[in-house]
Amino acid sequence: MYRIFLLVVIVGSLFVSCDKSEPLAGYGSLELVFKARYGTQPLVYATEYNYFDIGTILFSKTDFFYSNLKLLNSKDSILVTDVNYVSLMEHHTSIALAEEGLKIRYDSIPTGDFTALDFNIGLTPEQNKTKPSNYVSTHPLGEGTRYWAGWISYIFSKTEGVFKNGTDNPFTYHSGFDNAMIPLHFAKTIKIENGKKTSIQVLIDYKNMFNEGSVPMDIPSNPQIHNTSLLMLSFVKRFNTSVTIQ
Repeated sequence: MYRIFLLVVIVGSLFVSCDKSEPLAGYGSLELVFKARYGTQPLVYATEYNYFDIGTILFSKTDFFYSNLKLLNSKDSILVTDVNYVSLMEHHTSIALAEEGLKIRYDSIPTGDFTALDFNIGLTPEQNKTKPSNYVSTHPLGEGTRYWAGWISYIFSKTEGVFKNGTDNPFTYHSGFDNAMIPLHFAKTIKIENGKKTSIQVLIDYKNMFNEGSVPMDIPSNPQIHNTSLLMLSFVKRFNTSVTIQ
Protein backbone atom coordinates (compact mmCIF):
# COMPACT_ATOMS: atom_id res chain seq x y z
CA MET A 1 0.00 0.00 0.00
CA TYR A 2 2.86 2.37 0.86
CA ARG A 3 4.51 1.66 -2.52
CA ILE A 4 1.29 2.49 -4.39
CA PHE A 5 0.93 5.77 -2.43
CA LEU A 6 4.57 6.68 -3.17
CA LEU A 7 4.07 6.01 -6.90
CA VAL A 8 1.00 8.28 -6.98
CA VAL A 9 2.97 11.08 -5.27
CA ILE A 10 5.87 10.78 -7.74
CA VAL A 11 3.60 10.76 -10.81
CA GLY A 12 1.64 13.71 -9.44
CA SER A 13 4.88 15.61 -8.89
CA LEU A 14 5.89 15.01 -12.49
CA PHE A 15 2.63 16.47 -13.76
CA VAL A 16 3.01 19.59 -11.58
CA SER A 17 6.60 20.02 -12.79
CA CYS A 18 5.52 19.78 -16.43
CA ASP A 19 2.79 22.36 -15.91
CA LYS A 20 5.27 24.83 -14.41
CA SER A 21 7.72 24.45 -17.30
CA GLU A 22 5.12 25.18 -19.99
CA PRO A 23 4.50 28.81 -20.99
CA LEU A 24 1.25 30.24 -19.70
CA ALA A 25 -1.30 31.02 -22.38
CA GLY A 26 -3.57 33.98 -21.83
CA TYR A 27 -3.78 37.71 -22.41
CA GLY A 28 -1.78 40.76 -21.51
CA SER A 29 -1.90 44.49 -22.20
CA LEU A 30 0.00 46.73 -24.61
CA GLU A 31 0.42 50.39 -23.68
CA LEU A 32 1.61 52.95 -26.23
CA VAL A 33 3.14 56.08 -24.72
CA PHE A 34 3.17 58.89 -27.30
CA LYS A 35 5.69 61.67 -26.75
CA ALA A 36 6.10 64.71 -28.99
CA ARG A 37 9.67 66.03 -29.07
CA TYR A 38 11.50 68.96 -30.59
CA GLY A 39 14.94 67.51 -31.17
CA THR A 40 16.03 66.33 -27.73
CA GLN A 41 13.50 68.49 -25.86
CA PRO A 42 9.96 67.59 -24.80
CA LEU A 43 7.49 69.44 -27.03
CA VAL A 44 5.04 71.49 -24.95
CA TYR A 45 1.95 73.31 -26.15
CA ALA A 46 2.52 76.98 -27.18
CA THR A 47 6.15 76.95 -26.02
CA GLU A 48 8.73 78.64 -28.27
CA TYR A 49 11.71 76.67 -29.59
CA ASN A 50 14.70 77.75 -31.65
CA TYR A 51 13.96 77.24 -35.34
CA PHE A 52 17.32 76.47 -36.96
CA ASP A 53 18.76 79.80 -35.73
CA ILE A 54 16.49 81.87 -38.00
CA GLY A 55 13.62 82.43 -35.58
CA THR A 56 11.40 80.54 -33.14
CA ILE A 57 8.53 78.12 -33.56
CA LEU A 58 5.63 77.09 -31.33
CA PHE A 59 3.04 74.39 -31.83
CA SER A 60 -0.68 74.54 -31.07
CA LYS A 61 -1.72 71.26 -32.70
CA THR A 62 0.05 67.97 -33.49
CA ASP A 63 -2.74 65.51 -34.28
CA PHE A 64 -2.80 62.37 -36.41
CA PHE A 65 -4.61 59.14 -37.11
CA TYR A 66 -2.78 55.86 -36.78
CA SER A 67 -4.20 52.67 -38.27
CA ASN A 68 -3.62 48.91 -38.48
CA LEU A 69 -1.49 48.69 -35.35
CA LYS A 70 -0.04 45.16 -35.37
CA LEU A 71 2.35 42.97 -33.41
CA LEU A 72 4.31 40.59 -35.62
CA ASN A 73 6.54 37.54 -35.44
CA SER A 74 7.47 34.80 -37.91
CA LYS A 75 4.17 33.00 -37.37
CA ASP A 76 1.58 35.52 -36.25
CA SER A 77 0.21 38.95 -37.01
CA ILE A 78 -1.93 40.30 -34.17
CA LEU A 79 -4.15 43.28 -34.98
CA VAL A 80 -4.14 45.43 -31.84
CA THR A 81 -6.45 48.14 -33.21
CA ASP A 82 -7.72 49.15 -36.62
CA VAL A 83 -7.65 52.92 -35.97
CA ASN A 84 -7.13 55.58 -33.33
CA TYR A 85 -6.47 59.32 -33.12
CA VAL A 86 -4.06 61.26 -30.94
CA SER A 87 -3.98 64.99 -30.10
CA LEU A 88 -0.60 65.48 -28.48
CA MET A 89 -0.74 69.23 -27.85
CA GLU A 90 -4.03 68.83 -25.99
CA HIS A 91 -2.12 66.55 -23.60
CA HIS A 92 1.38 68.09 -23.59
CA THR A 93 0.45 71.27 -21.70
CA SER A 94 3.48 71.10 -19.37
CA ILE A 95 6.98 69.65 -19.40
CA ALA A 96 5.91 67.05 -16.85
CA LEU A 97 3.01 65.85 -19.00
CA ALA A 98 5.14 65.87 -22.16
CA GLU A 99 7.76 63.75 -20.40
CA GLU A 100 5.09 61.40 -19.06
CA GLY A 101 3.54 60.98 -22.50
CA LEU A 102 0.03 60.34 -23.72
CA LYS A 103 -0.80 56.76 -22.73
CA ILE A 104 -3.16 54.56 -24.71
CA ARG A 105 -3.71 51.04 -23.41
CA TYR A 106 -5.00 47.98 -25.26
CA ASP A 107 -6.11 44.95 -23.25
CA SER A 108 -6.81 41.33 -24.21
CA ILE A 109 -3.67 40.96 -26.35
CA PRO A 110 -2.73 37.27 -26.84
CA THR A 111 0.50 36.37 -25.07
CA GLY A 112 3.59 35.78 -27.15
CA ASP A 113 7.05 36.86 -28.19
CA PHE A 114 6.96 39.37 -31.05
CA THR A 115 9.72 40.82 -33.18
CA ALA A 116 8.11 43.87 -34.76
CA LEU A 117 5.48 46.59 -34.41
CA ASP A 118 3.72 48.05 -37.46
CA PHE A 119 1.26 50.89 -37.91
CA ASN A 120 0.31 53.56 -40.43
CA ILE A 121 0.30 57.31 -39.98
CA GLY A 122 -3.03 58.08 -41.62
CA LEU A 123 -5.75 55.76 -42.84
CA THR A 124 -5.95 52.84 -45.22
CA PRO A 125 -7.77 53.46 -48.55
CA GLU A 126 -10.66 51.32 -47.27
CA GLN A 127 -11.03 53.42 -44.13
CA ASN A 128 -10.71 56.64 -46.11
CA LYS A 129 -13.65 55.67 -48.30
CA THR A 130 -15.95 55.94 -45.29
CA LYS A 131 -17.43 59.09 -43.73
CA PRO A 132 -18.08 60.21 -40.14
CA SER A 133 -21.79 59.51 -40.63
CA ASN A 134 -20.91 55.80 -40.90
CA TYR A 135 -19.82 55.76 -37.24
CA VAL A 136 -21.04 56.71 -33.81
CA SER A 137 -19.69 60.06 -32.60
CA THR A 138 -17.35 58.43 -30.07
CA HIS A 139 -15.54 56.40 -32.74
CA PRO A 140 -12.19 57.89 -33.91
CA LEU A 141 -13.64 58.15 -37.44
CA GLY A 142 -16.96 59.56 -36.23
CA GLU A 143 -15.69 63.06 -35.36
CA GLY A 144 -16.73 65.46 -38.14
CA THR A 145 -13.84 67.91 -37.68
CA ARG A 146 -11.44 65.15 -38.77
CA TYR A 147 -13.02 64.94 -42.22
CA TRP A 148 -12.96 67.40 -45.09
CA ALA A 149 -15.90 66.96 -47.48
CA GLY A 150 -14.13 69.08 -50.11
CA TRP A 151 -11.31 66.53 -50.15
CA ILE A 152 -13.67 63.55 -49.86
CA SER A 153 -11.02 62.42 -47.41
CA TYR A 154 -10.23 62.35 -43.74
CA ILE A 155 -7.53 64.73 -42.50
CA PHE A 156 -4.75 62.29 -41.67
CA SER A 157 -2.63 64.75 -39.70
CA LYS A 158 -2.82 68.33 -38.43
CA THR A 159 0.33 70.25 -37.56
CA GLU A 160 -0.30 73.87 -36.63
CA GLY A 161 1.53 76.69 -34.90
CA VAL A 162 3.41 79.97 -35.41
CA PHE A 163 6.88 80.69 -36.77
CA LYS A 164 8.32 83.97 -35.46
CA ASN A 165 11.15 85.90 -37.10
CA GLY A 166 10.20 89.43 -36.07
CA THR A 167 6.81 88.75 -37.64
CA ASP A 168 4.26 86.14 -36.60
CA ASN A 169 3.78 83.56 -39.37
CA PRO A 170 0.96 81.13 -38.54
CA PHE A 171 1.06 77.78 -40.33
CA THR A 172 -1.52 75.03 -40.82
CA TYR A 173 -0.15 71.82 -42.34
CA HIS A 174 -2.85 69.23 -42.97
CA SER A 175 -2.45 65.94 -44.83
CA GLY A 176 -5.01 63.72 -46.49
CA PHE A 177 -5.80 61.53 -49.53
CA ASP A 178 -4.77 57.89 -49.89
CA ASN A 179 -1.20 58.60 -51.03
CA ALA A 180 -0.50 60.47 -47.77
CA MET A 181 -0.70 57.30 -45.67
CA ILE A 182 2.75 56.45 -44.31
CA PRO A 183 3.39 52.80 -43.27
CA LEU A 184 5.89 52.41 -40.44
CA HIS A 185 7.73 49.23 -39.43
CA PHE A 186 9.80 48.85 -36.26
CA ALA A 187 11.93 45.81 -35.47
CA LYS A 188 11.80 45.30 -31.71
CA THR A 189 11.59 42.42 -29.26
CA ILE A 190 8.20 42.72 -27.57
CA LYS A 191 6.94 40.24 -25.00
CA ILE A 192 3.26 40.08 -24.06
CA GLU A 193 2.81 38.16 -20.81
CA ASN A 194 -0.32 36.88 -19.16
CA GLY A 195 -1.87 39.45 -16.84
CA LYS A 196 0.97 41.96 -17.37
CA LYS A 197 1.36 45.30 -19.14
CA THR A 198 4.01 45.93 -21.77
CA SER A 199 4.78 49.61 -22.49
CA ILE A 200 6.30 51.00 -25.69
CA GLN A 201 7.27 54.63 -26.09
CA VAL A 202 6.47 56.24 -29.45
CA LEU A 203 8.58 59.38 -29.96
CA ILE A 204 7.76 61.93 -32.70
CA ASP A 205 10.44 64.54 -33.44
CA TYR A 206 8.74 67.62 -34.86
CA LYS A 207 12.02 69.44 -35.41
CA ASN A 208 12.94 66.73 -37.90
CA MET A 209 9.51 67.11 -39.54
CA PHE A 210 10.49 70.64 -40.56
CA ASN A 211 14.02 69.77 -41.69
CA GLU A 212 14.16 69.38 -45.47
CA GLY A 213 17.75 68.22 -45.41
CA SER A 214 20.12 71.07 -46.10
CA VAL A 215 17.62 73.82 -45.19
CA PRO A 216 14.57 74.11 -42.91
CA MET A 217 11.10 74.52 -44.36
CA ASP A 218 10.37 78.05 -45.54
CA ILE A 219 7.25 78.56 -43.45
CA PRO A 220 6.51 82.19 -44.50
CA SER A 221 6.46 81.11 -48.16
CA ASN A 222 4.39 78.01 -47.36
CA PRO A 223 1.96 78.91 -44.57
CA GLN A 224 -0.64 76.29 -45.52
CA ILE A 225 -0.88 72.73 -46.76
CA HIS A 226 -4.50 71.96 -47.57
CA ASN A 227 -4.33 70.05 -50.84
CA THR A 228 -2.39 67.14 -52.23
CA SER A 229 0.98 68.40 -53.43
CA LEU A 230 4.67 67.55 -53.47
CA LEU A 231 5.05 69.77 -50.40
CA MET A 232 2.42 67.81 -48.48
CA LEU A 233 3.88 64.46 -49.49
CA SER A 234 7.45 65.43 -48.63
CA PHE A 235 6.25 66.69 -45.25
CA VAL A 236 4.34 63.54 -44.25
CA LYS A 237 7.07 61.25 -45.59
CA ARG A 238 9.34 62.67 -42.91
CA PHE A 239 7.25 60.72 -40.39
CA ASN A 240 9.45 57.82 -41.56
CA THR A 241 12.52 59.35 -39.95
CA SER A 242 10.75 61.34 -37.23
CA VAL A 243 8.97 58.47 -35.45
CA THR A 244 10.98 56.08 -33.30
CA ILE A 245 10.03 53.60 -30.59
CA GLN A 246 11.68 52.52 -27.36
